[in-house]
Amino acid sequence: MSIRARIGDDVKAAMRAGDAMTRDTLRMLLSSIQKKEIDTGTTADESMVVGEIRRAMKARTEAAIQFRQGGRPEMADKEEAEYRVLEAYLPATLDEAGTRALVKRHLEELRVTDKKGMGKVMGAIMAAHRDEVDGNLLRRIVEEALD
Repeated sequence: MSIRARIGDDVKAAMRAGDAMTRDTLRMLLSSIQKKEIDTGTTADESMVVGEIRRAMKARTEAAIQFRQGGRPEMADKEEAEYRVLEAYLPATLDEAGTRALVKRHLEELRVTDKKGMGKVMGAIMAAHRDEVDGNLLRRIVEEALD
């Protein structure tokens, strides 16, 4: 079952269960996916759906930080709850050991030995494994490997 289909099914389940927060969060996500389809003129594939989920999660993280700084912890908690709902739809990512192995392999393949080649390594890994790796973890591991 595709991620999008799973989201649609979960909206219906949330409606039946009376879970307004989950329902509204998933409806917002479906709406942003449909808007992306209209903007691009294509049907959303899995990578587009994952990209929209990541974008929505980033927005929730930034909003939660702003709400906490502004003295609105109840709103920050709401944003964090929505983040957790969205997080459940991401495909599993590699753990630190798996990411280190991936970085090592790409460093050897691309023959990169200094920080000047960091962008080349990051670009190659993200192009091939975008949905499998956490970008922040990847950046940290590449920086450590090139120090």
